[in-house]
Amino acid sequence: MASYSQAVLDEIRTAVDVVDLVSRFVNLRKAGQNWKGLCPFHMEKTPSFMVNPKKGIFHCFGCGVGGDAFGFLMRQDKLSFPEAVRALAKQAGVALPEERGSAGERGREELLRTMELAWRFYVDKLWKPEGEQARQYLAQRGIDPEVARRFGLGLAPEGWEGLQSFMRSEKVTDDALVAAGLAIPREGRASVYDRFRGRLLFAIRDLQGRVVAFGGRAFGDEQPKYLNSPETSLYVKGNLLYAADLARPAIQAKNRALLVEGYVDCLMAHQHGFTETVAALGTAFTPAQLGLLKRYCDDAILFFDADAAGTGRRSAPRSCSSPRARAWRGPSTAPAPSSPRGRCGCASRSCRRATTPTPFYERAAPPPSRSGSGRRGASSPTPSTARSPTRRAPRVRARGPARSPARR
Repeated sequence: MASYSQAVLDEIRTAVDVVDLVSRFVNLRKAGQNWKGLCPFHMEKTPSFMVNPKKGIFHCFGCGVGGDAFGFLMRQDKLSFPEAVRALAKQAGVALPEERGSAGERGREELLRTMELAWRFYVDKLWKPEGEQARQYLAQRGIDPEVARRFGLGLAPEGWEGLQSFMRSEKVTDDALVAAGLAIPREGRASVYDRFRGRLLFAIRDLQGRVVAFGGRAFGDEQPKYLNSPETSLYVKGNLLYAADLARPAIQAKNRALLVEGYVDCLMAHQHGFTETVAALGTAFTPAQLGLLKRYCDDAILFFDADAAGTGRRSAPRSCSSPRARAWRGPSTAPAPSSPRGRCGCASRSCRRATTPTPFYERAAPPPSRSGSGRRGASSPTPSTARSPTRRAPRVRARGPARSPARR
C-alpha cells in the first residue's frame, strides 16, 4: 500500500473543509459550533451525525462511525486510503510525491487510465469529420451539441482494431483492454478485437466522475440496439446510475431524483432543465441504486417507457416491491401526470403508475430549488417549504403506462 508522510496528510487535512466535503453528501444544519445531519451510513429519523469544523472530524452518535476527511470519503465512495488521499489532494491542490502502490492498486489505476484514454479516443472521433453520421443522429434526436459535450458522448468507429491501434501507441496492452471490457479475445487466436464498433457511445462514470464503462447505441436496425460494457473490477451496473455524478448537486438542491430508463431520455431531461435526472443501467432498478439515491434526497420518481422493458416486472414492480423501497417515503414535488393513475402491481401503497403520452420534461417546468433552514449555503425557507429536523425515509413512485382493468 502506498504510504504518505504525516506532513503531507496534515497539509491535506488543513486545506480541506470537512463541512464542505460532508455537505456534498449530507444536508447539514448549524448546531452550535458543530453541524448536524442524518447519518449517511445507517437509517435514522433523528439527526445524530455531527461534524466539527475546528477539529476536522465527524462522528455519528447513532452507529458510532467517526473519523476525519479521509475516513469519510473512504466510507462514502468505497475508496481505499490511498485513493481517498489522492482524491482530496487533487481537490485541495496539494502535490503528492511519486510513490508506487501495491500490485492491486497499480492494476486499478492502470484500468482507470485505460478507460480515460478510450473515452478521449471516442470523443475525438465524434467531433471529427468521420463523426458526421453520429452528429446527424444527435440532431435528429434533438440533442444539443453542448449537452453532448457535457455528458462526454463519443463515437466508436467502424473497424475491428481502431481503438486497439490507438491504445498500442499509448503503450496499453491487449490484456488491459480485455480487463477493462473494451476488447474481446479472438477464438483460437492470441489477439483481440474492439468490442464497440460503429456506435454512439455514452460514458458511464462513478460518483467521482471517472469513466468506468460505456453504453453503445446502434444508429440503425443493428442488433443489439444497445451494447454495454461487461461488469469489471471497476464497474458493477447494479451499483451505479447513469449521470449520477452530474445530477448529484441538483438532486440535493431539489430534494428529489428523477429516474428514467434510457441514456437519451436522461440527456433530454437535463437539456430541458431537469438536471436531477439519472438513468438505470439496464431494465432493473436495484436496491443498491435506491440506496445511492437515498443518500441525497427524500423523493425518487420513476419514469419508464411504454414497452415490455418499461412495464415488465424487471423495472418498477420488481424494484418497488423491495422492503427498502416501500420504507422510503417522503414529500413529493413530482410533475402532475396528464392521465389517470393505475396501480403498478407492487405491494407499496405509495407507488403509482400513470400513462405518460409525452416525455415528462416536455410537460412540466422544473420545480424551484429546495431551501433549508440553517443549511449551509442555503437561503431562508418560506413556511411552506421549510423542513423539520426530523425527516422520514424517502419514497419511490413509479410513472408509466396504466394497466388494463383485466390485468390489475
